[in-house]
Amino acid sequence: MYRRISNMALAAAAAMLTWCLVFLLAACGNSETDDKYGKYGVYYEIFVRSFADSDGDGIGDIRGLTSMLDYLNDGNDDTDTDLGINGIYLMPVNVSPSYHKYDVTDYYDIDPEYGTLEDFEHFLDEAHKRGIRVIMDLVVNHTGRDHPWFRESSSSAESRYRDYYNWADEASEGCDINAVLPSGSRLWHRSNGSFYYGYFWDGMPDLNYDDPRVRKEIKDIARFWLKKGVDGFRLDAAMHIYGVYEKPAGTDLPAKNIEWWQEFRNSAEEVKRDVYLVGEVWDKAYAAAPYYKGFDSLFNFDLGEGIITTLHTGSANAVSSKGFAWWLLDRYETYGSVRQDFIDAPFLTNHDQDRIMTRLRGDVEKAKLAAAIYLTLPGNPFIYYGEEIGMTGSKPDEMIRVPFKWYEEHKLPQCSWQSALNNAATVPVEIQQNDPDSLLSHYKKLIRVRQSSEALMLGGFEPVQSGNRAVIAYERSWSDGNGKDNAIVLYNVSSDHQQVQLDIKHFSADVIFDSGKTDLKAGNGTEADRLVIVMSPMSTVILDVDK
Repeated sequence: MYRRISNMALAAAAAMLTWCLVFLLAACGNSETDDKYGKYGVYYEIFVRSFADSDGDGIGDIRGLTSMLDYLNDGNDDTDTDLGINGIYLMPVNVSPSYHKYDVTDYYDIDPEYGTLEDFEHFLDEAHKRGIRVIMDLVVNHTGRDHPWFRESSSSAESRYRDYYNWADEASEGCDINAVLPSGSRLWHRSNGSFYYGYFWDGMPDLNYDDPRVRKEIKDIARFWLKKGVDGFRLDAAMHIYGVYEKPAGTDLPAKNIEWWQEFRNSAEEVKRDVYLVGEVWDKAYAAAPYYKGFDSLFNFDLGEGIITTLHTGSANAVSSKGFAWWLLDRYETYGSVRQDFIDAPFLTNHDQDRIMTRLRGDVEKAKLAAAIYLTLPGNPFIYYGEEIGMTGSKPDEMIRVPFKWYEEHKLPQCSWQSALNNAATVPVEIQQNDPDSLLSHYKKLIRVRQSSEALMLGGFEPVQSGNRAVIAYERSWSDGNGKDNAIVLYNVSSDHQQVQLDIKHFSADVIFDSGKTDLKAGNGTEADRLVIVMSPMSTVILDVDK
């Protein structure tokens, strides 16, 4: 299996290099964002409303975001003051009446609260100058209730936009207009004597993808933004394009969803060959995996929960009797059975979940260990804004999306649209920047270690038997035919010192990252071919391995 996973990574790299070559030869796109890692990198999720305010109205905006790009990546590899990310994922920025903007009313413009299309184009230019790729949230499962399409669709059964949405009446066959979700939420909503389908709520009517005009509209929207210079999309609610009780009983909903996303991908690649597509498929690995037929990446929802469970219990076997690394390998095998060059998207928590620091009950050392785990795994890690400084928050949603804490006192670019009193104890960026032991400094170090290692950026994944139930261990290996790069990563997830022995008969190892005070020494006597590692509590050590 290790050989197969490594070949998977090789295939991904070969494809990546091909995309880059085509991309450079074609006179389109933004070549400034291309580097040796292509689509691979560390991504940073931003809720624009809460990140940086340029004009003092309390609401974050595109100009504010642009002004703070140097915090994320200043474009200079010789500095260490920036976070060092490679990509930005923007939550919705299209025109919408809500604070969250998942109910779009105009797909071809930027919401005036955030700025103008010109502001966005300038932001893209500045991001690309710094080597930052930008993917935007494309919300196309549904529109807002105030979208002109829906207003027209709901006005009359004879409207030419009627079939842009799913309509039924009480006598319709095949559609259960009385269906409800386990939560009790209704799926069909009354309007002008008929019912329309809206999975999330009545303010978000679902589009009807059985209408070819809808498919063309959505592909045209994606083309518009790709031509503007975005590098890809995060596709919201990807598994709900054909939703439960939306179509007649017996409809193969996953198959129809996946067929659409393959069509969407083919269309997007006609504009940008190396477009990066990330799907939100909030389900178990076996159910999510088939969606890799249409996406480069799927958010790994299992992983964050697995990390939290492991850290709460202090046992590497908490998620599986086989151990954390073998549990994770099972998921990689499942994804790889669908697409060998899949790019996993590990993350801890996102904008729909209680924040990781709250889940870890404010324990900074556990937060550092959680960061180390997912920032050293295969794929593209996604950092939710504020995670790197330990921001807290639990639902309702507004409280997990509060303004980013730049300073102790309020001043621009800090936003104020929502009270951030739930983060009164969060140490702001201005203080953490100057503290080498801060959570922010920890993130910076980890990201730089990752980016300095082809094994960590691109490599395969193989569990390593640690012989200790409190220690997670795995190897990341990369080979491009001209050279090899190998790293062994170990985590002590317990609150006690732990000892591990590794067979070193065929390799030597150097420490390239140590969050504790790890003691390494070669064995002696009958253990002359072993490396004895004594790890500090809640610590991470990364070894550069020469085989």
